[in-house]
Amino acid sequence: IVVFQPELRRKLAELGSRSFFFFSEGKNKEFLESLTETIRQLGAKRYGALFAIERRIELKPHLETGILLDAQFSSELILTIFSPKTELHDGGIILREGKVIGAGCLFPVSQREISDRSIGLRHRAGIGITEESDAIAVIVSEETGGVSIAHSGELEHDLDLETFSQRLLDLLEVEMKENNDKKPSATASDPPKPKSISSSSSEE
Repeated sequence: IVVFQPELRRKLAELGSRSFFFFSEGKNKEFLESLTETIRQLGAKRYGALFAIERRIELKPHLETGILLDAQFSSELILTIFSPKTELHDGGIILREGKVIGAGCLFPVSQREISDRSIGLRHRAGIGITEESDAIAVIVSEETGGVSIAHSGELEHDLDLETFSQRLLDLLEVEMKENNDKKPSATASDPPKPKSISSSSSEE
């Protein structure tokens, strides 16, 4: 039970999951363009950042640990939230349907071992939220400005912006394909991924 605790929590969360995916293809690309530009600006300023993109499993328990919002996504808002001088910069942002629904949220920290010593607390929290849900986490390093993606408990570390944008689009399109397939038994695996680190260790 201890070993499989994250997996058990994820399965229980799936019982209350939504049966639809909120992005259309057009909204995916529009959202990605805005997110990628925001990530570029965060990296240039060395602002550490953590996002959880909600999919079928609602992140309500984690949302309740932060400040509830209902704001349109914009670079100006995100840069303000993650500015080191603000109260909310150490927590995570939860995104739903392209909107910022919560900031300053606490995510579970993965307890798995990661050999790469450059992977820190922010990255481990990104991994942790994807171990307990089907969310996609995006992490910007405060030390290097590098961007990483976590999903299904795995971390794809230090991606360039072009790779990041395409990889995130691939993951979102896989989700859309799964939800558009009406066969209950149909499954879809994640597309091939670049260098991957299988879970957890320490940075910001």
